[in-house]
Amino acid sequence: MDNFYDESQIISNLQDVDTSSVLRINDLEDEGNIFQSIADPEQWDLWHNSSGRGDPPPDFYCDSQNLMLEVMRVDDHAFVSKKGKVVNPYKAKETALFQELKEKGFLDIGGKDLQVFINADTGLPTEEDHNYSFYMNNFKRVVETHKKKIRKYKENHPGYKMVFLVFDESSTYLETDHPRPKIVLKGQKIYGKRHFHFLDSAFLKTFIQSEIDYLIWYTPYKFMETENGEIITEPRVCVFNTRYPVFHAISYTEANMVSFEV
Repeated sequence: MDNFYDESQIISNLQDVDTSSVLRINDLEDEGNIFQSIADPEQWDLWHNSSGRGDPPPDFYCDSQNLMLEVMRVDDHAFVSKKGKVVNPYKAKETALFQELKEKGFLDIGGKDLQVFINADTGLPTEEDHNYSFYMNNFKRVVETHKKKIRKYKENHPGYKMVFLVFDESSTYLETDHPRPKIVLKGQKIYGKRHFHFLDSAFLKTFIQSEIDYLIWYTPYKFMETENGEIITEPRVCVFNTRYPVFHAISYTEANMVSFEV
């Protein structure tokens, strides 16, 4: 049985992404090669899984290509409380529901190949459940935490290139002309400009021209529906060679960012 607490399951889902949904940020050949080394099952067989408890970090490494990979999850629910503790009501609800399914024996039905995906409802108003500020700060916190461990990764694998895979479970955001409302009701129309997360300067400065060599940003849940019923999706995967600046980066107004997902 697998879920997204398992790094290997994240890789497995990444391998199902159609290449037409992959954006090489600088259109570099090496960006494509890095992605294919992970997304192509045959090439992935050359990687070693080091994500188990007691295994030396990072999560995966490939001797034939001198690459190492660290996998991390971010979302737009987590925040730091006044006591300095990371709080995530969504993950708490998700874990509780998962445990309930386990205790009732439902997880034994499908065997080891069972995949469980839970869409938990915290019961909180949209702005308290998830928002752009949570998203931006959570992204920075998670990536910075892993960046602090790069020296240790390099000690374990000298001379290897460092690849970060960010599994981003956030929704799509819009930038409106006015500060976001405290409460957004289901069915309420929201007008604004699309948030291109992969061009957002607030996120980019966390990893561009850092000790990370490549960053793969996997965002499977970003889409929105227009007033005419058209479904608009963002690239499912964005691949960065972090040594290169991102041209046309955009600075968004934090107070005006609204989630499309109510």
